[in-house]
Amino acid sequence: MAEIFKSTSRFKNTQIIKVNGHIAPALMNRFDFLQRDKLNDDQILRVEIRGDRAGRPDLISQDIYGTTLFKWVLLLFNDVTNPFNGWPSANTAIEAPSRDAVWREL
Repeated sequence: MAEIFKSTSRFKNTQIIKVNGHIAPALMNRFDFLQRDKLNDDQILRVEIRGDRAGRPDLISQDIYGTTLFKWVLLLFNDVTNPFNGWPSANTAIEAPSRDAVWREL
C-alpha cells in the first residue's frame, strides 16, 4: 500500500495505517543511507555551506542530487529537527550521503 508515496518520498518504505478513517504513514523506516555506520567513508560527502546556501537545504539538495526533493535526506542525515532554527549557517559544513548511496535506494 506504500505505493501512494512517490519514489522520492521519505515515507516510501513506510507501512501505511488508518487513523480515524484517514490513511497515514506509520513510523518511518530508516533508509540504510541515513545511517553513517552503514556507509563507507567515500559515501559520505562534506559540504561547505556558502552564504547563498545558508538556510536552504533545498538548494544544497539540488546541487548534490539534482533535485530539491531530497532536502529531507540532508535534514535527517544531519539530525536537524527544525530547519528554520537548526540548519547550519554560512561558512560551516554539513555531511551528506553520496548521490550514488541515495539513488541506489530511491
